[in-house]
Amino acid sequence: MTRFPSLAFCLLTCALVCVPVAADDPPKKLTAEERKELEAKWKEQIIAGKKHLQAGKLPEATEALEKALETARRLYPKQDHPDLATSLNYLGFVLKARAKYADAEWLYREALAMRLDKDDTIVRRRMRQKLEFLTEDTAAAAPSTDADLQGWLDKHPDKFRVEPTLAFSQVYLNATHTGDNASAAASKVLAQLDSAGESVAAAELGDTTMLPHQFPLSRVDEIASVFGDEFARRVAQLEGGRWIGPIQSGYGWHIVYVSERTEGRPKPLSEVRDAVQRDWLAARRKEIIDATYSKMREKYAVIVEGLAPQADARSKSGRVANTVQRP
Repeated sequence: MTRFPSLAFCLLTCALVCVPVAADDPPKKLTAEERKELEAKWKEQIIAGKKHLQAGKLPEATEALEKALETARRLYPKQDHPDLATSLNYLGFVLKARAKYADAEWLYREALAMRLDKDDTIVRRRMRQKLEFLTEDTAAAAPSTDADLQGWLDKHPDKFRVEPTLAFSQVYLNATHTGDNASAAASKVLAQLDSAGESVAAAELGDTTMLPHQFPLSRVDEIASVFGDEFARRVAQLEGGRWIGPIQSGYGWHIVYVSERTEGRPKPLSEVRDAVQRDWLAARRKEIIDATYSKMREKYAVIVEGLAPQADARSKSGRVANTVQRP
């Protein structure tokens, strides 16, 4: 499906030189019937142009949209109607698709003459983005040093560390066990586990469950994704090498045996250089953009109509430098 750009796109695509065209004679005033016929004709021509464009028939689309533009000019000689802007937009897009940039230039000039770039949200957004891109290029132009990256890693060690992991086994007791009943049930299972020693078949004890009886080495957040945050926090604090419980989860109660544990550690720069560099560069770009915005705010004052002016609505010189309307 062909997507048509906004008028802002056409306004920003051409930069060639063209010769202005002399103005036509004043148009004849249309009767109500003539205007109705031309409006219907314009809609038909626009629809035909869009259909040809979607079918990839660019010459036919150009012919239909040129006729639509001619019709729109007859309808709106003052050049102050959105339908005329729409005609310029579609025709400009087709000419660009056909690489006829010189032909598209007069559309660009006409759109500027109609001041279609003024107070346009999309044009404003594109101009802001272009300024941000230029500002970001300044950050990218200054490559990071090893000292920069090591300093960033030292400042944010938790973002690049190896998380601790642990492996455990668990015996499940369903949620019907509450209070003293849960403690009594847990004590009974703990006694069975202790008496069985290393030959214990933990999976055969407790209540039936679909939860895994053995959990391999996993991070705390991975354990939490299965058993819940509180259970994971409690298990991470358990002493290893013995059965402990009951510990509650969202499913019920558990007797837990932590069998293995690896401690977390910070990663050296050699292991995470690419990730640190991306993080450092993103922060550097933000710092430069924020500094640029701060400097610009000293030069301009923006007053939104309909809102009470703020105390800092004037530039340092005390002069109102710029005024905008609420969109």
